[in-house]
Amino acid sequence: FDIWQLTKSSFVPTDEVINNEDILVFPNPTKGDMLNIEVPKMWEHLTIEIYNILGIKIFQEQANAQNQYLQLSNIHFPGQCTYFVTIKHEQERVVKKIIMQP
Repeated sequence: FDIWQLTKSSFVPTDEVINNEDILVFPNPTKGDMLNIEVPKMWEHLTIEIYNILGIKIFQEQANAQNQYLQLSNIHFPGQCTYFVTIKHEQERVVKKIIMQP
């Protein structure tokens, strides 16, 4: 009779676990058509999607982070509302909530 101990790291396909706190989206709240995104070092090729509160996609872009930093401009936010920014890298995905102010 053998007892095996499995930890969370046994199931994670990467060397480092990415926490939601490792991704920054700012300014938040925002008043303009620009967002800054800071990601972990190993994240370079990203897919960025922005959804409104109803789940309708209002923005999508394939992007490359330069030195862990990405600046998105010319985003058209249809109104003052809460939006969800989805940042995808390979098999990982992080969702951040942002607020658009007038």
